[in-house]
Amino acid sequence: MKSCECGCGELIPELTKRYTPARYKHGHNYKGKNNPMYGRKVEQTPESRKKISESKLGEKAYNWKGDNAGYFAIHVWLRSHFPKPKVCALCGQRPPEQIANVTGNYSRDFKNWKYMCTRCHFYFDKRWRGLKQYQ
Repeated sequence: MKSCECGCGELIPELTKRYTPARYKHGHNYKGKNNPMYGRKVEQTPESRKKISESKLGEKAYNWKGDNAGYFAIHVWLRSHFPKPKVCALCGQRPPEQIANVTGNYSRDFKNWKYMCTRCHFYFDKRWRGLKQYQ
């Protein structure tokens, strides 16, 4: 038997059930005086939490791909950053429901995208053959 390395002073067997060397009693990992955070109290204010979250947004995020992001990721980003108008960009009558790529360039540039109603989006993409093109 030996004492737990967390500093509690409790005795533990030298080997675990899997015959590996034991350092801590179950549940005591890094909780005692060996922990570098022992006795240190860090108070977080709403302002400090906001600074931390803002420091990891957009291009500062570890998994940011920029314009190399996929189809779905760019659409999600556009919905949160590109303001939605009241009416469709083509017909100007119905409320827009979809984001359409205008130039064929899938990037995060707002000039490449427009909000359209479903009907105008289908006409714009020429998905319905046999129907007159939208003018």
